[in-house]
Amino acid sequence: MSVVQRPSVFKIELHDNNDPSRPSAPLVYYPGSTIAGNVVIHSMQVMKPLHQMKIQLIGKAHVNWQDRIAVRVGNRIDSIPAICTDVETTLELAVELWDVAGNRTTADGAPRQLIGLPAGEHKFPFRIDLPASLDHKLPSSYEQPIPKGYIRYVLTAGISQTALFQFDHSTSLSISISGSIDVNIPKLLHPLSRSQQEKQRFYKSSLHVLNVKTDRCGYCPGESIAITVETENLKTATKLHDRDQPPIKANLKQTICFCGKPFHRNGKAVTNAVYDSKSIEMTNIIQTVEGPGNWHNKLLPIPLIPPTIAKCRILKVSYVLEVVMKLKGPLGGRVLRTELPIIIGTIPYRGPEGSSVPTPDDPTDIDFIRNNNIVYERVMKLLTLQDSKSKQISLTFTPNYGVVHNYQYAPSDQSN
Repeated sequence: MSVVQRPSVFKIELHDNNDPSRPSAPLVYYPGSTIAGNVVIHSMQVMKPLHQMKIQLIGKAHVNWQDRIAVRVGNRIDSIPAICTDVETTLELAVELWDVAGNRTTADGAPRQLIGLPAGEHKFPFRIDLPASLDHKLPSSYEQPIPKGYIRYVLTAGISQTALFQFDHSTSLSISISGSIDVNIPKLLHPLSRSQQEKQRFYKSSLHVLNVKTDRCGYCPGESIAITVETENLKTATKLHDRDQPPIKANLKQTICFCGKPFHRNGKAVTNAVYDSKSIEMTNIIQTVEGPGNWHNKLLPIPLIPPTIAKCRILKVSYVLEVVMKLKGPLGGRVLRTELPIIIGTIPYRGPEGSSVPTPDDPTDIDFIRNNNIVYERVMKLLTLQDSKSKQISLTFTPNYGVVHNYQYAPSDQSN
């Protein structure tokens, strides 16, 4: 029986693909970029011959929460507690670093001898190119502890000393990948507008109209939404002056949607469920701005938040701008409310002349992202990631997201 030797050091090191001498790797990778680095093995003695060594990048989305689901019990419908869960693979790439499976003989037909690694440190360089085509949309990294949901991209290097296709030792490293959402494409540069009306019949009949307009519909964290609000009284056909203006509040709201299949607590699928899948939505108010008077390009700054996630089947993140006006009246409490869909992107605004129309084969403009005033920050505290079904070690990681610093709002012709 072969003896498996554990190296004293087995790790993954990343470096800047443009300058391998720089040990610092990008905090965030984008579609079309290259993940470069070394798999480092250090052993105090000669290691047994290696059958295989490879590194793989796996992207996986996972949701898991407890809920009640409707089931058929005879001729009636009942509800039972269940665990709703699902998994989706978003990316799977692999690079062979040491493989003798298909090359076990020499040129003259003699059997090739497997060679062990000498004592000391050994580095095996690797490069993994992320897909750049718009046909392969990568959802951004995402983590949420309760209810549990994530999109993770994990590099795992493994070596096999005893058998092929089975790792004896493995090491893992999580990385942040940002999906490509360019807020400079024409459909995201177009202003949004909505109107809502409410009729009051107390004392003096009136018809209030709330008109809301934004300068764009696509933004990045660190930028600001310019909001224009006008209210009218159609009874008198006049706009309300600031002194008569009801209080107005604008909320940037985030909606997270999980979709999973119901299972019993023992892990068996629920076979008599009314629906094959169950979804859950969670809505949070991210940022608020308020004040009286008609608004003209009032700014609502966007904090560090995850980008819009729309290309994942089981986990989605979306945003809306909600504008609420509380009407005056003897009863009070009546409100006018309207919502405008907002896209949170990853490639920041270039300015009025910087619109772009990407083609399916165009990679993300990495140079523009690097040269722009963007820094990367974590959106939450560190989490300990564990996967009991794999050999990868526990990881302490939260994703990084880009945020634009020193953003200066400049009115465009479309927003005026």
